[in-house]
Amino acid sequence: MAQHNADRVSDWNGQSGERWVAHQARLDAIAAAFGQAAIEAAAPAAGERVLDVGCGAGGSSLALAARVGAGGQVLGVDISEPLIARARALAPQDTPVLFRVADASSAELPEGEFDILFSRFGVMFFDDPTGAFAHMRRALKPGGRVAFVCWRGAAENDWVRLPMGAIKGIVPPTAPPDPEAAAHSRSATRRGWAGS
Repeated sequence: MAQHNADRVSDWNGQSGERWVAHQARLDAIAAAFGQAAIEAAAPAAGERVLDVGCGAGGSSLALAARVGAGGQVLGVDISEPLIARARALAPQDTPVLFRVADASSAELPEGEFDILFSRFGVMFFDDPTGAFAHMRRALKPGGRVAFVCWRGAAENDWVRLPMGAIKGIVPPTAPPDPEAAAHSRSATRRGWAGS
């Protein structure tokens, strides 16, 4: 495991995971509209099986489970034990959802099992996106669908761009980020967002 990934796993099983759990209701409410748009794009149907990558505290997994119904199944995976514990605590007992602590980019996944690969702000943290998507693709059925939402680069992301523009006369300018370091900067952004 690359050091950067090991650091991220450690952080999400420590301070970032604990902060996210503490503020889970507020943070899920902020992300809900984005997740709902991705769910509408994925169009899950009754009886389908969904892999929810980076499921966090399970809000998106529960919304997907409501769409696939009792005949379907959602597997929510996340690297954070505190978030998976919160997801399990929030899930009603009869909901067709399972939660697993795992890194979907490398975890053992059943081959050809899922109709939909879904993620609400989870796939943007992969150290090797190409390898991760190739790995997860094997878990999709032929004709399976992919739907995810993730932040764009900082210059195109109003969540970052507007506050930075508001303080540009106060804070010294910083060099634009190295595009090759995108995974690292996104990880730092998520840690900052979780702590707010």
